[in-house]
Amino acid sequence: MTNEEIRTLITDVTADKSYNACLPDELYAYVRACVPEELIDDEEAFSKLFFTTLEKMCNDKELGRSGRGNIVSGAQLGYLHGTFRANAKGFGFLIPDARFSSLYPEDLFVPAEQTGGAMNGDAVFVRVERPGGGKSAKANKGKK
Repeated sequence: MTNEEIRTLITDVTADKSYNACLPDELYAYVRACVPEELIDDEEAFSKLFFTTLEKMCNDKELGRSGRGNIVSGAQLGYLHGTFRANAKGFGFLIPDARFSSLYPEDLFVPAEQTGGAMNGDAVFVRVERPGGGKSAKANKGKK
């Protein structure tokens, strides 16, 4: 399996509404049980790639760790991924990726002072904030 395939598996599991935060070894066991034997040539290589991918996802804020070390989804921490759509007046909107559509069915407003330098069309991770009960996002990590 490739890094991207493992990333997709981890994302699918942790983005599910029924996902409960668990320790990395427990998440590994769950994901491993979802993969047919014939797709894994080398168990040790699969394990190493899984934990490397998991660490990168945590560093990129796609996932996070609770105080007890459990893996939580970025959405559970208030982070999500999407595409930034800029407005000429400086503010913009985050269009959440499809995997977050059940949690955030509408675009999120990003005030001009919180765009983090994101440009129109950038893929970004944002931290969702709800000042005054509304939904807005702070683009704190832009990627082209």
